[in-house]
Amino acid sequence: MKPFLSIAAGVVSALALQACGPAPAAAPASSQSGAPAQSGQAAAPAGSALQQLIAKAQQEGALRAQLLSTAAPESDKIKAAFLKKFGLNINMEIAWGNESTEFQKAEAAMKSGAAPDFDVMFGEDGNNLNFINQGLATKIDNWEELVTAVHATVQEGKVKPEQVSPAPFTGYSLMQGNRVKVMLFNSKLVTVDQLPDTYEDFGNPRFRGKYTVPPWSSTWEMGMLVYPRDHWLQVVDDAGKNAAGVLHFEGSLDRILSGDLPFAQSNSHYYYEIKARDPNAPLDYKFFKDMAFMNRVFYMVPAKSRHPAAGTLFALFMTSDEGRVLERPSHFSENIEFGQLDVDDKDRQGIAQSGGKVVSWFSSPEAQQQLQWITTPEGKQYSEAISKALTQRK
Repeated sequence: MKPFLSIAAGVVSALALQACGPAPAAAPASSQSGAPAQSGQAAAPAGSALQQLIAKAQQEGALRAQLLSTAAPESDKIKAAFLKKFGLNINMEIAWGNESTEFQKAEAAMKSGAAPDFDVMFGEDGNNLNFINQGLATKIDNWEELVTAVHATVQEGKVKPEQVSPAPFTGYSLMQGNRVKVMLFNSKLVTVDQLPDTYEDFGNPRFRGKYTVPPWSSTWEMGMLVYPRDHWLQVVDDAGKNAAGVLHFEGSLDRILSGDLPFAQSNSHYYYEIKARDPNAPLDYKFFKDMAFMNRVFYMVPAKSRHPAAGTLFALFMTSDEGRVLERPSHFSENIEFGQLDVDDKDRQGIAQSGGKVVSWFSSPEAQQQLQWITTPEGKQYSEAISKALTQRK
């Protein structure tokens, strides 16, 4: 995950641009219910933008694509479907690595004049926006026509191209989905009514020592979009003091499944992945009633990609529902903004029933202004205070 202030700095540049107008070593490499029907090879009329892109990709002759590490077991399946979709006969490798590490490596390579390791990259909104604002991302020519040609949901009128590539990422990054924060819990240890309903409830003495908090605070800082800043800082401090410890999401998930921990805040996709492996696993989830933190996840072609046409085709494919479902059962990519898969509907219904507000730094101009404030001296002090409060770091 990109350090929070880097994301905020990126938004400052993005807001300025909008005001001015348009402008580790990676390792090589069955859909569930709700999957769209496989469409076979993409129809590319002669002279169309898609036909021209396919021809360029075939001429490039190769592709090295990044995939989320949890989806790695599905890489061979994804590779075969992608090549068939566009009728390509190229040398292709799918690999994976730590998201932030790969972006840092790519940035260093391009700034030294070298090509990045991956032709197409996968990452959260902050990493993408950082590349866009530094001129390290490739602008996709005719991106609206291409998105329409590859995404069946756009062709059907269910989704608009600008939803797939929203501002301030327009034309550079294509959105695959969201990482939505929920409460994961062991259904044998607690019931839904025995869990915190809101983030404020974490400070209730009856929940002391029953959950962990993550070592990063960037997502928790979104709470100031719903609560007054001073009050939210106190909420985070109370949550940190009551926590049993500080653990990454994977660590807290292991403890929940083993029965050592009743519940913890986490990403909702973990629930679907565990249930796909073991339907009887004692795991369930609950949306918070005050807010649902959300990050967007995008595919992007770095500026000095060796094979930009092939990389663009992969980004188009993997951000479609047809591509997303191929990551299953190893990984479930959710898209609560415009996705049409079963998990998308389930999450949207869950959020609606909870009454919570979906909170994202990029959901509104007001949210981006709040993020811009974080880059001020006062905002930086607040950000550090949130981090110390959550982890109880003195």
